[in-house]
Amino acid sequence: MLRTQSPKRKLSRFIRRNLMAINYAIGRSTGYKLQRVTYSRPSTLFVKNQLKSSLRVIEIGCAAGHNASDILTKLDVLEFYAVDPYECASADYHDYPDSRLIWMRKQAESRLQKYQKKVHWIKQLSTEAVDNFSGRFDFVYVDGDHSYEAVLKDLRKYYGLVVHGGVIAG
Repeated sequence: MLRTQSPKRKLSRFIRRNLMAINYAIGRSTGYKLQRVTYSRPSTLFVKNQLKSSLRVIEIGCAAGHNASDILTKLDVLEFYAVDPYECASADYHDYPDSRLIWMRKQAESRLQKYQKKVHWIKQLSTEAVDNFSGRFDFVYVDGDHSYEAVLKDLRKYYGLVVHGGVIAG
């Protein structure tokens, strides 16, 4: 199936690719390359202060694993479920090419390797993955498809999995 993109999406990808190419060229010629800065999301800090130990966590949209790594570092996590289809995304997905999705999956797997006993990979769309879960979760972080409809669908589907007093954020 041929993937079509809106003009706005094409422009966004064009700008992102060119900025990455410029950053790479500067890094090669000067030895200085801008690095991605990661930080703790406000919801992670809130959970750290409110919910103390042995947390069950779901992150929808793991990407390269930066936020997952931060959650696993900052919180006392008993179980962590990383939900991301990566290259198994549907033909309707246009944010990244398959090669970029494979690269992000490998980055995430490498970045989270030291937490392998806690991390469970669910390589499905969030709407499909929700049926794989049993029990309740203390923290659900929604960062998958950012469209209004998809976020609303994730909130509706995952809300019932959150313990009373737990947090669903994104």
